[in-house]
Amino acid sequence: MSYWHNDTSDLNARPTGKRMLSQYTLGATRLAASGQTPTMFHSAADVEQWYPSAGRETIRRTRPGGENVRRTAAINDHLSQQQAINRESQQQQQLAAWHAQHDARHRTGARRRDELALTAELKEANAEIKLLRRARLKELLEAEQQQYKRELAAKGLAIIYDEP
Repeated sequence: MSYWHNDTSDLNARPTGKRMLSQYTLGATRLAASGQTPTMFHSAADVEQWYPSAGRETIRRTRPGGENVRRTAAINDHLSQQQAINRESQQQQQLAAWHAQHDARHRTGARRRDELALTAELKEANAEIKLLRRARLKELLEAEQQQYKRELAAKGLAIIYDEP
């Protein structure tokens, strides 16, 4: 547990905030000037050793010691867990992106081969359909011509073609 000290001979009021810190720094500077090493006080006995109680008052910290350390440790643990989750998520995202790109390349080659095969099939199918349509059209025209000749023959008429 840490203690702050207060030199009441210099100030009539109990210092707070920056004034208390500056008095602690002033006391540490006095110790350093005397050839001794200033330290953080961990107990009331440490404070008494460096500052005898005559004319001085010891102020105890209001917060229990180590609370901020525990809170900071908990925050750091939480942040490290979140960073691990983020790192894993980024790795999975990169892996998925790689697979998508690889599949796209593979599909592009396969798609190109499929398109070439489809265009070749379509060309062949179009040629075959044209032949079938010509043959059916020829049959239809011949059947219509025969029908027209029969109708004319029934009326006693005929068509005479000029030979070239």
